[in-house]
Amino acid sequence: MPFFTHTAPAAPDGLDPHLMLTPGAHPVAILAALRAYAAGPDPRPEVLASLDAAFHAALPRVRPTGGRVLLAVDVSSSMAGGDVAGVPGLTPRDVTAAMALLVAATESRPAILAFSAGGWFRDRGRHRYAGIPDGLTRLDVAPRGRLADAVHAVDGLPFGATDCALPMLYALALERRVDTFIVLTDDETWFGDVHPVQALRSYRAATGIDARLVVVGLRSDGFAIADPRDPGMLDIAGFDATTPNRIADFARRNR
Repeated sequence: MPFFTHTAPAAPDGLDPHLMLTPGAHPVAILAALRAYAAGPDPRPEVLASLDAAFHAALPRVRPTGGRVLLAVDVSSSMAGGDVAGVPGLTPRDVTAAMALLVAATESRPAILAFSAGGWFRDRGRHRYAGIPDGLTRLDVAPRGRLADAVHAVDGLPFGATDCALPMLYALALERRVDTFIVLTDDETWFGDVHPVQALRSYRAATGIDARLVVVGLRSDGFAIADPRDPGMLDIAGFDATTPNRIADFARRNR
């Protein structure tokens, strides 16, 4: 799905024609338009409000995975700057907030967490801060919440290392049933003393669930976490308006 209609007619009231979105545009495309317009000269409050409303109205149109989703997002300070690879003008923080809202609005049984120091953790392995174990903290993201609230929820937390094995270890330790684990980070695909591949296989063996893992490096130009021989693991470098549907399609393959 394209971000914008490059052949759009002249925009009303002299607005940039590249902000004329296609009918049924994906929320990520609308968010990109919102951020692009807000960064331009003299953005008008009524246009910003209209784009913000369009973003939230588009969330329920996204097709859900239909399964149990655990979304874990990187909340480190590096997520607040730089452009996402594939969506100029959007920061990784913008995308993680949008994805948290999307999952909350469309999935019936979501768990939304952040890689934050002092959350659920294991008492072994290396940590980002001495004496403060890396872990996962639940994020309070409401299904009908506002984008600004979601950005606030992922901003300012005491961030920990993005240990991509933690979501599976968390779900296993707390006996949570998950069909698809999704990790969003910028280009920090670090993992700790348990490799994510082994953590996913341990979770599958213990629960009998053919769970899947998707790791998205929002600013990365390439990384390798997934076992290429395992059809239930997927690495994604960069992000655009097609990425959420690709993740959902991947998650649905085992149902």
